[in-house]
Amino acid sequence: MFLTKLQFKANQYNWNAQGMRTYGPTQLYLLTQSGEITMAQVRQQAEIYQPLLDRGCQNSAIMFQCINASISAEVLAKVSTDPTHYTIVIPAVPAQAQPAKVI
Repeated sequence: MFLTKLQFKANQYNWNAQGMRTYGPTQLYLLTQSGEITMAQVRQQAEIYQPLLDRGCQNSAIMFQCINASISAEVLAKVSTDPTHYTIVIPAVPAQAQPAKVI
C-alpha cells in the first residue's frame, strides 16, 4: 500500500521524470525495481543532481519530505539511528543545502 500511495504522489507531482527513473544507464524505476538499485547508484545519482540546486534537487527534497512523513515510526527510528547507512554527504553542495537522505 505504501508504494501505491507513493506512486500516486509521483504521478501527481511529476516525479517520474526525475527522481523515480534516474538510476543507472538502464533507467531503473524506483517504485518497482528498488531491490535492483544499489547504494552506489543512488550515491552516483545524488552526486550529479544535488549540487545543481535545480528542479531535480527540489523534487528530491519534496520526495524525501513525502516519504519521511509516510513511513512508520519503526522505520523512521531505524533510519534515524543509522545515518551512515541512510545519509549521503556530498561535499560539493553549498552549505545551505542539506545532505541527501536515502530511505
